Amino acid sequence: PIPLTGVNVDLNLREEEVEVKVEVKAKARTGVEIEALVATAIALITVWDMVKKYEKDEAGQYPHTRIEDIRVELKFKKR
Repeated sequence: PIPLTGVNVDLNLREEEVEVKVEVKAKARTGVEIEALVATAIALITVWDMVKKYEKDEAGQYPHTRIEDIRVELKFKKR
C-alpha cells in the first residue's frame, strides 16, 4: 500500500452541477492518480445518492443526472 500523507476533497456547488477537486499527496515515488480518481468518483456517487430522490421519474429512472469528465488535471513529480 502507498502511505498517503494528505488528501483534500473540495466540492464546488453550482446551480445545476457539482464540481469535485481532489488533491492527494504521498511520500512514495509512485503516483497517486488512481487514489485521486477513486476519491473523486466516490464523492460524486455520494452526491448522486443524496439528490436522486429529487429527479427520479415515474419509470424509476434518472433522466438528467450523470457523472462525467473525471480526469487527472495536474500531476507533480517528486524529485
